[in-house]
Amino acid sequence: MKRIIRAELVRSAHRAPDGVHTVFLEESGADARLKRVSVRGVPADGYVIDLDASTCVHRGAAHRFPQFSSHFDRAGVAINKICDAALIMEEANRIRVSLVDLKSTAPNLVETNKQLTNSRYFMSYVWSLLNWRDGEQRPPDFSMHVIMINGAKARVGGARTQPDVRNYVRVHGLTVDRVGHASVRWGDFFT
Repeated sequence: MKRIIRAELVRSAHRAPDGVHTVFLEESGADARLKRVSVRGVPADGYVIDLDASTCVHRGAAHRFPQFSSHFDRAGVAINKICDAALIMEEANRIRVSLVDLKSTAPNLVETNKQLTNSRYFMSYVWSLLNWRDGEQRPPDFSMHVIMINGAKARVGGARTQPDVRNYVRVHGLTVDRVGHASVRWGDFFT
């Protein structure tokens, strides 16, 4: 995966002063109360891909991908949304991808599930390209996670015919310090 994704989108773990490997998930929105989540206990080969590219630098200027794909209409409902990051762990015969979105307020899980599902399709496409190129057939195992400020209540919202997405999306409520930072264990995404 790292061989085909732009280097500035990949975050490898760094060793913290206490010896634990850590990666950071960041939200750059001006109104975000949850600004940064440290993911601790990352294995040596674990890494994060920044899907919304909010912290990338291209030609000297910070930028975001304003939409999932330039091929789609930006106004398209549910098609053009992407989550914040993909946490990836490659094991001997298995690839595990946890899709993560940071939320400062109570999310509508139906809408958030659309973001996570679109991201899953994108990552499946990337893995298909890798498998085709390398002649392998290793489909990834996916899990979907929302990280939000502790105390906010996730809501399903919408009509009664909407699926109960709580069965698919794990919600992590974190206590955030006064500057918007929180911490979570890597293992929480892969259990």
